[in-house]
Amino acid sequence: MQAGGTLAHWQPRTARESEVTQSANGGPSAPPGSIEFEVADFADARRVLDQPPPGVAEVATMRPGYWEERRRRAELHDRALTSETIRWMLSLPAPVRPHELCKRFPRLGNTIAQAWPRADSRVSVLAGLVRDTRGRRAGFPPGVRKEIEALLRTMSPSAKSPRR
Repeated sequence: MQAGGTLAHWQPRTARESEVTQSANGGPSAPPGSIEFEVADFADARRVLDQPPPGVAEVATMRPGYWEERRRRAELHDRALTSETIRWMLSLPAPVRPHELCKRFPRLGNTIAQAWPRADSRVSVLAGLVRDTRGRRAGFPPGVRKEIEALLRTMSPSAKSPRR
């Protein structure tokens, strides 16, 4: 730390950036391999570190009940697979059965099984799961995403589409 409450802040620069900076300043060139520092005020550095990460401030402004209003009301079959879903899974070829999806997200397994008999519905449901239409969603774990993508490939016109 320097006198007056300023900090030397390390900021890496490429060799090309160093050349441009030095030629613009007209000063002597720095020795090769040296690290350039930017002088920063300690109070400014503290203010930057005290700010919340991006997106955290937005969450604080959401009113209570925000997410509850956007999700459908929970039903009994949201926590376990229905017999219809189990029959649907058994009707699929073994390599594309979504075991992990149904284990971790039974509600989604039930939703897909219910939509499966209608081609337009199943495409809509599966596409909605892989596309982020609401913004900033975390997405599914890799194994679940692979199973959803396998179901989408199964439905492609070149593949034989499993039916219930």
